[in-house]
Amino acid sequence: KTYTLAQYYFGVYESTPFIFANSAEIFSSSTAQTYASVYANRVWRDYLIPVANMAGKSLTTSLTIHQPERLGLAPDAPYVVYDVHARTVSTAKGAALAKCFAEMAIPKGSLKLFYVRPLPKGGVCHLWGGKRISEDAQADKLVVEIQAPAGLDDVVVFDAAGRGVKAVTVDGKPAEFFFDRAKRLVHGNVTFTAQSVKLEAIFSSDGHNGLAEKSLAPDQLAQECLSRIAD
Repeated sequence: KTYTLAQYYFGVYESTPFIFANSAEIFSSSTAQTYASVYANRVWRDYLIPVANMAGKSLTTSLTIHQPERLGLAPDAPYVVYDVHARTVSTAKGAALAKCFAEMAIPKGSLKLFYVRPLPKGGVCHLWGGKRISEDAQADKLVVEIQAPAGLDDVVVFDAAGRGVKAVTVDGKPAEFFFDRAKRLVHGNVTFTAQSVKLEAIFSSDGHNGLAEKSLAPDQLAQECLSRIAD
């Protein structure tokens, strides 16, 4: 269920898959019995990257992208890398993305899941939670329209990128969102309906964060579900 939701959020149906079995010249993992695939979204120019450990023991592996241009990655462009399970974010230029996938410890029969998107001007952007339908970064706010199965309650995550966010609204109403200072992430639960949901992250004029601070814990449920799928 969780893996299907990840595919939904990313938009696998509008993506080109690069599967490990026929993409060794484009990218490879460093450890035997670990495998990676890359899904390249043709609409948003972003990527979903699962790295699986199919061994009967925990392994550490690294992912190297040998031909980034084959995936559509620009070597001099900045990208955001979001670890879906750990709920952490990092940034790197296309040519240096390998540092974000180095020395990954993966439990037996499990996987790591990464979402990669171009870093927009200003830095603030939607990362995870809901299928992004539209995104508009304005001078005073970020407006995002997202969609998910009706009735689903899930965490939505934004990269704050050093900007002060004073409030978040969902369909024009104040919503309870928090700021994780250590991870620089804005996060909050959203209950989805049959219609797409409009979120607005409103910036403060002085750069001050107006949201309550709360740590964003790793997504243990997603990791457990994916581990069961791998088994």
